[in-house]
Amino acid sequence: YIILILMKKICFIRFGPTSTTLGNRFDPWWFTKNGFEVFFWDISHLFFSDENIKNYYPSKEYKFQGPNHKIFYNYKNFFSNLDSLDKNTIILYGNRNPFLHKKDNKIIEYLFNNFKFIIPIQFETNCLFQNFYRKIKQKIGLYKHYYHSKKYNFVANIGCGRIGRYYSDKIYSNSNFLSIPSPSVIWRDTNQKIIKEKYILFVDQNFYYQPDAMLSSSKFCNNIDGYYDRMKKYFDFIENTTGFEIVIGCSGRYIFEDGFFNKRKIIYDKTLELIQKSELVIGHNSMALYQALISNKPILLLDDPDFTKLQNYGNIYMSNILNTKFYSNQLLNKDIYKQTVDRDTQLNTKIIKDYFFEDYETQEAYDFKHVLKNYFDKIVKQNYK
Repeated sequence: YIILILMKKICFIRFGPTSTTLGNRFDPWWFTKNGFEVFFWDISHLFFSDENIKNYYPSKEYKFQGPNHKIFYNYKNFFSNLDSLDKNTIILYGNRNPFLHKKDNKIIEYLFNNFKFIIPIQFETNCLFQNFYRKIKQKIGLYKHYYHSKKYNFVANIGCGRIGRYYSDKIYSNSNFLSIPSPSVIWRDTNQKIIKEKYILFVDQNFYYQPDAMLSSSKFCNNIDGYYDRMKKYFDFIENTTGFEIVIGCSGRYIFEDGFFNKRKIIYDKTLELIQKSELVIGHNSMALYQALISNKPILLLDDPDFTKLQNYGNIYMSNILNTKFYSNQLLNKDIYKQTVDRDTQLNTKIIKDYFFEDYETQEAYDFKHVLKNYFDKIVKQNYK
């Protein structure tokens, strides 16, 4: 029994920098309070420039700090630290989840030569595209990922939804699929009524400061001021059409100047809670929009003429997951609003089961960490029988 306690170790390996939002979703500190020794290791400097990683964080507060947190700047130091871990440490792997995002042959080979329990982990399930060309491209991609991973017998693959299971079966046919309820949403109503009056929520994607853009030196909007001017005019139209005020939900990584949205309320770091009580959710390509599905709120997706090709790809991606169209923010049409609010909620149920929790309706979506803990306890006990 004492040996079991000592051997219950988890090492998170992060291939990219970790924001507080993402780090809190992983919640490695919870595992430290529930019987595990946890290591949170950042190897992003092996794949991104120091300058881009620095630019990713708008402030010190945005940078997540995990238990036994280490940042590695070269392979030699990383491998040396891996050697110090117990060989039965559970490796929660931030790549091949199930898709291969970074060239990791050197790392994956080293891990499989030294550890028993290597488990890719992914919270967001890639969408299945409907467009014929994209479908073919996606099938080729699935085969490519299968080819790169077929010789590795991962003990399990952690993911969400029926489509998450589909990807796992295609790529890791010999591995268990550990199905979890997505931690990207709030499953239970928090009953937080932040605003008393009825309102419509705009989920701000914020093009002035986007960490992902900073990390990859990319651009998502060509004329940010012009974009926000058009959105403010659209807000005027929606407010006049519905009689509800528009509230702006922001992540908090960028603080707007007072009155920026023509004196509309700006609320930071409460977007998911605000969605739960809203009448309608407006946005583009933000993971926060997933909460609208869980809370059965109508979603209005808007396009803008200054969005770049990269942003438009994200919009197509979001449109495929949410199964709804994008509309121009210059098209002031009341029929679009009516079509949006008349959406069949059964469609939401299907999407939730596909992408967020495959046992939705038949099983309560309790905290995913309990699912992982039960599984980790099981494989550790089996190993020491």
